[in-house]
Amino acid sequence: MCPVGTELWSTGALRSASSSMVGAISASDAATPAHFDGRALRIESANGAANLQAKPQQSPEAKATPSPGGDQAPFNSPRTQLSASGPRAGGATPRRLDLDFLEPEGNAISAPSPPGGKSSPQLPQSPAAQAPPTSSPPRSPSSALSFDVGSAIAEAISLAVPAMPSRLPSDSMVVLRRTSLEVAVGSNEAWQLDVLLAPGDTASGVAVPEYDLPGSRGGALTRMRCEKVLVVVRPTALAALHRPEPVLPKAIRTQVDQAAATSARNQQVRQSEGASQYTSPGAFPVLLGYDVQPVEGGNGTVLEFLTFWDCPGGYSIPVCKWLSPRMDKCDVLRQAIRSGIPNLCPPLVLDEVNVRSRTLAHSAGGGADSDDPIRNVEQLEVMMPDGRIAIWACKSVEVAVPAEDQAALSCGLVLVPTSFNPAVREVDAWVAVTQQLLRVRGEESLARCFPTMHGWDVLEPTPGTFKFVMYMEWMANGSARDFLFATMTSASVSDGEVYGKVLDTVGQLVDRLDECGRAGIVLGDFKVQNVLINALGEAKLSDPDGACPLEPHVVRAALTQSNQLEAEARAACTDCWGWSAISKCATAPVWEALAQHPAPNQPSMCTAIYAPPEFWVDWAAQRLADGAAAGHTCAEDLEAMRLEAQDDHRHGARDLVCSLQRQQCDTHGEALQQLQGMNGGRSYMCGASHIYLLGASMSNLLWTVEVELSARPGAAYAQRLAFVSELQDVMLGLMTEEPASRPSLQQLRRRLAEMRGDWCLWG
Repeated sequence: MCPVGTELWSTGALRSASSSMVGAISASDAATPAHFDGRALRIESANGAANLQAKPQQSPEAKATPSPGGDQAPFNSPRTQLSASGPRAGGATPRRLDLDFLEPEGNAISAPSPPGGKSSPQLPQSPAAQAPPTSSPPRSPSSALSFDVGSAIAEAISLAVPAMPSRLPSDSMVVLRRTSLEVAVGSNEAWQLDVLLAPGDTASGVAVPEYDLPGSRGGALTRMRCEKVLVVVRPTALAALHRPEPVLPKAIRTQVDQAAATSARNQQVRQSEGASQYTSPGAFPVLLGYDVQPVEGGNGTVLEFLTFWDCPGGYSIPVCKWLSPRMDKCDVLRQAIRSGIPNLCPPLVLDEVNVRSRTLAHSAGGGADSDDPIRNVEQLEVMMPDGRIAIWACKSVEVAVPAEDQAALSCGLVLVPTSFNPAVREVDAWVAVTQQLLRVRGEESLARCFPTMHGWDVLEPTPGTFKFVMYMEWMANGSARDFLFATMTSASVSDGEVYGKVLDTVGQLVDRLDECGRAGIVLGDFKVQNVLINALGEAKLSDPDGACPLEPHVVRAALTQSNQLEAEARAACTDCWGWSAISKCATAPVWEALAQHPAPNQPSMCTAIYAPPEFWVDWAAQRLADGAAAGHTCAEDLEAMRLEAQDDHRHGARDLVCSLQRQQCDTHGEALQQLQGMNGGRSYMCGASHIYLLGASMSNLLWTVEVELSARPGAAYAQRLAFVSELQDVMLGLMTEEPASRPSLQQLRRRLAEMRGDWCLWG
């Protein structure tokens, strides 16, 4: 049986109008009914019927292991056998794969073997497979009936376009999953394919690794993008393929040249100095191979030109091992996560015997009416191998995985299910940000900015529910918001100590933002809730889900310029004690310019009430466009937008609309033109956005502190209220509309130092 949610294609099943019987066996696209009586599979169609005989053998493993999901459970076949057969002299004859799914009951459905097998039904030949026209000289008397149009065209392509990758016959692959994609320019159809390739096949000139399977030669799983173009070829052009040196038809040559040129251009972009590893995956795909097949009913003159491109997920072909059935699902998920996040540290399987205690510290998400995954933070006391007790934080995200994805995992399909993506989103961002910080700023900066990650694991607390856990450094004082609130409202701490702790903590937040900004990291969801304080009072960043790093070449250019200016300042300084301050003044413009550089993509996550005005450009443009289409006046739309943003406490959106109102835009076009001047009219963030986010989240915290202190009786907290009010003024001054008009982090440091001189002498 074919797994639910997958498609079993072989023998040319990529063709939408294929004459292959196996191409009709599709879990989601089958257009004709199929009947299985335990001995044979009968496929009925308008052109007749065909029987595929089942093999009677049964695997010993299949008898011993029951199906986990009953008769209707997907992926309930205990073993998949692959065998390659058929001649392939010089690569001219495509190889076919036989898939036998052996059921526990002894039933088996086998895909038809290549023509010539004893028990395989003969597949009807397409017109292109018939003898060539008599006007064309055949290559040999025996080759007339076995002439392969695809192989002949492949030979002609290799002679005419040597730069074109080798042919990747669709008959040599089994498509396990197909996802329709947006049709590319010039293509008729486009898909994302998860395919099982036969060992020895090549893609982009690289041999596919061979993996052993019980009773078979093995195979390899890869993901690729397939684009299909229908090409009409004249009979005279087909006749020219029978020559000793076949001539490539002009219609095919046009498609080949276009694909080769696109692939070469994309390869050049990838290798250029300015290419970004954070560019949207798959934006510049490279050609892996192609195939040409005749279309049934086209009299041999209508051909399908299939091109296979590398898929999102990286610039290399992601090859995953097709494991034997009945695998441990958590172990398969661990392998899939490590494959998808290469720089992630190895998993840490923590034995519960070594966990002395487990205390829930924080919980969020879940609920009957919510699709948010359950997120928990626990404090663990862990017995280390040397006998000491360590305190760790366990951050977990728990999601329910559909039955078809569970079945795929139990069969060993090493791919992270889409349903599990929310669980690994944070660790994916964590690795990207920490690796960037490590490369640019070094290990010491990384240790200052982020908590230590001890390891991670995948658990299945209940059937069908999987939990991704991260074991982190325990931050005893919780979030910076809770720490600052408790400090400023504490009755047992003197005022002078309160002021010192608060200003020290805010100063650390400024330092962490400065280090991230100099590394080219834009934290889209920065707020005091996402900063943790350890037992020593050290502030470290957390939850970098909304991070969006700058292009590496931009960061490298800033570093090169900064190092050059620093060296010049040091060489010109005669006072060895003052060169550090002089070098900071010399390099300050470099980092201020880098802070104005917008991130290439909008952050994937941001808290709306703290988001700066530049984050709302897309929202404002869409609202204005809708208002213009509805016939509203520009003034009416702007006022409605301002009231909406104000009611939702989205201060950045309100500030953006107010700036448009001050520009006195009379028409929607004038307002849209003003938005177009903000980074090309798209939402973005930059290093200067950190300043706004710090001001917005701190202002919200200080407002709650003022409410708390004002409600306490007596005048004992009047002086503390005055301190909070002055700090509030400083934070509100950070929330300006334009990133260029916001104070720099260095200016903010000076302002905090002035407050320290004014307030820390008290009691």
